[in-house]
Amino acid sequence: MNADPKWTKTRLAHWTSRDGLAFTRQSTLFESSGDFTGADPLAALFLPIPVFDEELNRWTLFYSAFRSAPNLKDKWLINHDGRIVRALSQTPGRDGIAGPYKDIDIALQPDNTRRGHAQTDPKLIIPISPLNNYDLTTACI
Repeated sequence: MNADPKWTKTRLAHWTSRDGLAFTRQSTLFESSGDFTGADPLAALFLPIPVFDEELNRWTLFYSAFRSAPNLKDKWLINHDGRIVRALSQTPGRDGIAGPYKDIDIALQPDNTRRGHAQTDPKLIIPISPLNNYDLTTACI
C-alpha cells in the first residue's frame, strides 16, 4: 500500500535477496489505479504468485485484483469483486522474472468461471500446488 485510500492504492514489486534476510527492491511490476469509486476492476492489487512455465520459457504472474469503494454501514466494499489475473513476462527465460509483464487473461473471477487460457489448461486451475513441479526457488516477488 503506497498511498490513500488505505488498502486500495497498491504496487506489485520485484525484490531480490542474496541471503533471504536483506532485500533490495528492483522494480515495480504493476501499480493499481487506486480508484475508490468501485468502477475499476484493477483498483487494488495483491498476492503476486510467480510461476515459471517451462513450455513457454516465461514467467507467469498470477495476482488478485479488486474493485474498491468506501464501505457502507451494511456492506464491505473496500477490495470487493476480486478476480485472479494472469500476466505473462515479456522477457523470455528465468531472468524474465523482473518483467515487464502483460496481462493476458483472467484465470478466475467471482462467478467461479475461468477465462481465456485458463479454460483449457488444467495446470492453471490452481496456480500453485506442491504437485505441479514448478520451481519457485529463484523467485522473489
